[in-house]
Parts: sequence; C-alpha cells; structure tokens
Amino acid sequence: MAQARPISMTVWSILIFLFSGLNLFISLGGFVTANQAMSNPLASLQVGGSAIAMLMLLQALVNLGGGVLGIIAGTGLIKVARWGWGVTLAYAIVVLISNGLILFHILARTNLWGGDVHTELSSIDLAANALFWLYPILLIIFLNTATWKNAFAARQLNKFNR
Repeated sequence: MAQARPISMTVWSILIFLFSGLNLFISLGGFVTANQAMSNPLASLQVGGSAIAMLMLLQALVNLGGGVLGIIAGTGLIKVARWGWGVTLAYAIVVLISNGLILFHILARTNLWGGDVHTELSSIDLAANALFWLYPILLIIFLNTATWKNAFAARQLNKFNR
C-alpha cells in the first residue's frame, strides 16, 4: 500500500498552482508591454530603451515557461507521481532563473535611469526580490526531505500512475 501524501506536499502543490497561474498572467502582460516598448520609435532613442524591452520580452518568455511547467509540477505533486519530483525540481530552477532576470532588470533599470525616485523604488524592488528567492529555495529543501522522498519512492509504477 502506498504511503499517504504528506500535508506539506499538498500545500506546496496549491502554492505552485497559484503562482503558476499568476506567472501566466504576468507573462501576458510582459508580452504586451515588451511589444509596446519595441514598437515605439522613441524607445530606441532612449538610453537602454530597446535593451530593457528585450529584457522584458525574455522575462515574459521565462514566465510563460515557468507557468506551464509549474502547472505540470503541481499535478505531479498532487498525484505523488514519480515524475513529479524531477518536474518540480525543474520548476524551482526556472523560478530561480526568473528571479535572477528580475534582479538583473532592476539593476539595469537603476543604472540606466538613475535618480532618487528610481533608487527608492529599486530598494523596494530589491527587498521584494529577496523574498521571492525564498520560495524556490524552500521548495528544493522540501523536495530533498526524507518524507517527500519516501512518498515518491513508495509510489508504485503502474499504468494508472505515469
């Protein structure tokens, strides 16, 4: 008989579903914003305008991939499928990459535009980004706990659980 799913796995799968859905909406907004920035002729005249627009487009693509991968990872955790461990780890790595891009975007925007208002906003952005790093790191820590590993290992491979 397979071991019961740990409560923490259910909580994490719900969080992953929630954040993945938000990532999908954020990616749509990122595509629209990047498209507007790249189609504006004045953006190419502004210092770093086209580079920031390309960074927004890259961030939107990573958010789209992270959202889709997160929904698959959440499904794998809910089902306690053996493939769920690897997909969830890949999702955590994509979220870390996304957080790195956000950090790079904040630093690039601060260096290009400067000023007191942007420095103040960047401090808030950096503090929020520091909190966003905790989510994938804690997820990786939970993935490597004995409780989760035992739950995945106890799951039988059969035609209904692939």
